[in-house]
Amino acid sequence: MKVLGGRIPAWPGYCALACALAAVVGCSGVGGNKEFLNYALYEYGADVTSSGQDGERTADSLINGISDSAAWEDGEGWEYTFKRTETRERGGQSSGGVENRIAQGSAWALVKFAEPSVINRVVVTALNTEDMPFAGYKGAELQAYDARDSFSPWKTIARIDQGKVLVPGRQSAPSGPTTVFRFNPVKAEQIRFMVWSMLDSKSLQPEVNYQAEQAATRDAPRRDNYYRITRGQETTVRLLEIEATGTEAIQLATARKPTAAENILLQDLTGAAPAAADTP
Repeated sequence: MKVLGGRIPAWPGYCALACALAAVVGCSGVGGNKEFLNYALYEYGADVTSSGQDGERTADSLINGISDSAAWEDGEGWEYTFKRTETRERGGQSSGGVENRIAQGSAWALVKFAEPSVINRVVVTALNTEDMPFAGYKGAELQAYDARDSFSPWKTIARIDQGKVLVPGRQSAPSGPTTVFRFNPVKAEQIRFMVWSMLDSKSLQPEVNYQAEQAATRDAPRRDNYYRITRGQETTVRLLEIEATGTEAIQLATARKPTAAENILLQDLTGAAPAAADTP
């Protein structure tokens, strides 16, 4: 083959072939197989705490590696029922950050890793059976904790709003019985998953307090009339497993001896002494 009136040297093609052979027979520079490593497992030293539990269904089962809904009948899974109240002023806004929202009522599970780990994927598996189908998340939040940030160590890395997973910089995706959160790698010591409400949360009778207008006095300023509305709901959350994963090379390519033909070609290209060859 000719290009621009000249011949293409033969050695680039041979080099490519040599590299391919090197990858086959084993080379320290060749990357290995990769798989997800779940840092949120007891066997890796993880621990878990939660907002509470119903009966014997503790959060301990969230990090034991069992995510099959069929295991619920055998006692697997975490269940927690909570009441949540939100107070809104006349302007319709509720005050406070995440900690305040937790205090208003929530189901949360906190997983602490054995050591700080880089993660880029969290999977939350909920119960989903014919008798107890997954209702869907209405509002939830996923946070990661990094002690290096002394000002605000807890960072929100994903939210669920009306069944949609929202991650900054990524396209929204639907949540479900198995909800996958994918995000840019973060170094974290802990993660926590918080559920504010489910699509089947039961509304409680709201309380409405009306404060009439009050004229200014020498001891108190004038106060406008306003409504304070306190809404309540009851929610049950049933989860089976929480995974927190990153990727890591775990195995180099398996080395083998070259065949006689491969050995001759490698010797010609590299000048290396011939090695014992496998029988073709």
